[in-house]
Amino acid sequence: MTDSLQTDDCTIGNVFTFLKVEGMPADWPADVFAVVASILQRSGAYTLVVEHWPPDAHGRQKRIEWNQRMEGIGLAWRKTSAAGQAAPSEVHGWWQTVLASSNTSLRSVAGNQALREALFQLCAVADEASFGVGIPTQPAVPGPATDLYELAANSNLISTGSLCQRVHSSRVRVLPKLHSPRSGMTLRSLTHNLSLYSSQDVIPEWRIFPGGPEESRGLNLLLLPWPLEVDPDQFKELKGPLANMPEKFGFFGYFPRTQMADWIKKGKAAYEAAKLKVGTIHGVVLPELALNQDEFRQLSSLYCGKRGSFVISGVGEPVDELDSPKGYAKNYLRFEVPMGSRATGLGQQNKHHRWKLERNQILQYGCGANLNHDREWWEYIGLRQRTVTFVSMNPWLTIVALICEDLARQDPVSEVIRTVGPNLVIALLMDGPQLSSRWSARYATVFADDPGCSVLTLTSIGMALLSRPAGKPASRVVALWKDALTSGPVEIELPDGADGIVLTLSNEFQEEWAADGRTDGGTTGYPILAGVHPVFSASADTRPTLSRGRPK
Repeated sequence: MTDSLQTDDCTIGNVFTFLKVEGMPADWPADVFAVVASILQRSGAYTLVVEHWPPDAHGRQKRIEWNQRMEGIGLAWRKTSAAGQAAPSEVHGWWQTVLASSNTSLRSVAGNQALREALFQLCAVADEASFGVGIPTQPAVPGPATDLYELAANSNLISTGSLCQRVHSSRVRVLPKLHSPRSGMTLRSLTHNLSLYSSQDVIPEWRIFPGGPEESRGLNLLLLPWPLEVDPDQFKELKGPLANMPEKFGFFGYFPRTQMADWIKKGKAAYEAAKLKVGTIHGVVLPELALNQDEFRQLSSLYCGKRGSFVISGVGEPVDELDSPKGYAKNYLRFEVPMGSRATGLGQQNKHHRWKLERNQILQYGCGANLNHDREWWEYIGLRQRTVTFVSMNPWLTIVALICEDLARQDPVSEVIRTVGPNLVIALLMDGPQLSSRWSARYATVFADDPGCSVLTLTSIGMALLSRPAGKPASRVVALWKDALTSGPVEIELPDGADGIVLTLSNEFQEEWAADGRTDGGTTGYPILAGVHPVFSASADTRPTLSRGRPK
């Protein structure tokens, strides 16, 4: 058995074979972590870490002494790894215990105290050795202060999507980690800095861009809820290939109109008005399908290349024909960051799920003349390799962006989001108003509860106004905010006449604890909502700022 671990009599040796690490030296923390975390996860032995721990010692003082010992060994291991030297003797001894247990079945790991303690302590010291990996804590140009371990680990991460050197990413990936769960007990509860990701369904990509908001400060995000208008006739039936689907299903396309003739002028005016109101604009965010390719290039050049703000936007490429179109439409997001005087793209992150329009949506969007409400309609896009890009800008801010259904359909993207626990999740939507009673608030709360992400959802004012459930007034709530430290979601409204909204986010550091009793020292960042500022660019804005802090 070399390619699977799906048998009842699986042994630790089978794990070695699957990961292709027989006889591997304990020279690189992420490789060792990949092995021991895989064993702990598949055996379920990780649940015992809260019982009779640390080993052979009980009480608060003994726990503190054990924590300090793990930290010291981890730091020493970090240095030997960077220098290409042998691991500390403690690490070598624990690793030999694991290697010698090749014939032990995974079902027996929990009952083997010596093996279990070796696994727990290797997990802890690998985690301690890897503080700061994946986030920009060192100078961008190598110099005397550069941490060689961090440099090598980040190089692995960017090039392969994993921190490992010997364990191939086709088997498992070891990723950085920003949040430890605040409740429950999973393998993720054991660590602060490292996480194990074993799925191949969604491929994680990691990008590190120093120069984001300062470590102890917050950031200002300009939300542009474009398009300003969406009409029912922009949703049309497509005669696409549905040979394997019943008659009740069909394909539809969304056909955006070219942005208003003065949209660049309007975008400049909104940005300058936002700067006058709050100062620096760190990022600009637009909803799903807000722009086409050319519009995005122009907008990125305007905001990112010339003004130094990162840009996140949904991008659409519709089909050319209604009857048997050649090729699928495209629905993806682009995330670009400033690098000097130009924008640097992070590639194209495709939408993972098709939008399905059902009876209630067709009726409330007023699309019944174009789409029969007795049928169910699938968005005419192709599904490609699923990827998720994590963008780390400073020690408290790692961002991931998703598109609409990727937030709602938790499988398969939720696993990698929970594994890493990014500080901020931004969901770009083509949806109705972002009310706290709707689905987006429910799924935002899931990520805020576990692992502790702050979540922002954003739709267009055009879609918010198009959505008119029977008997309810139109709503201008275009965004919703939820974080782990406040009591409930916050609805964010675009006032009539406003061109955009600036969200001011502050960072709050919180102390997190691993299940084995180790602390992160209060270094985990939690973005919280500190202000909501509508932007009016048509004339001098004398309207009051709607500022909202954390709800009581």
